[in-house]
Amino acid sequence: MVDSHSNDGKTEVKTATLSNDDISRIINGRPDDPIEKKPFLLCATLRKIFNSWMKVSFVPIIYNALMHKKVLHTLDEGGASIDMTVKLNNVQDSYQR
Repeated sequence: MVDSHSNDGKTEVKTATLSNDDISRIINGRPDDPIEKKPFLLCATLRKIFNSWMKVSFVPIIYNALMHKKVLHTLDEGGASIDMTVKLNNVQDSYQR
C-alpha cells in the first residue's frame, strides 16, 4: 500500500507500508505469475529438498524403522549394562580423538 501526501503542495511524498497480506506475495508471487517469479515453488521441489538432505547426510527415518527387530538397541529400559557402558565409552573416546 502506498500513501501519497504533499508537504508544500508541489512535492509528493509516498510512504510504502507492508501488511500481512503482502507476505505471501513476497514469498511466492501472485497466483498468475510464471514459475520463474515464484521463488518458493521454484526452489522447494521434492527433488531439490532430497538433494539438499543428501548433501548434509540427513536421511529422515520413521519410527517403525527404529523399532524393527534388526535394529541394534544398545540401551535397554533399565540403562546400559556394564559391558555396554565400557563399549559406549570406548566409541565416544575414539570419536573425540
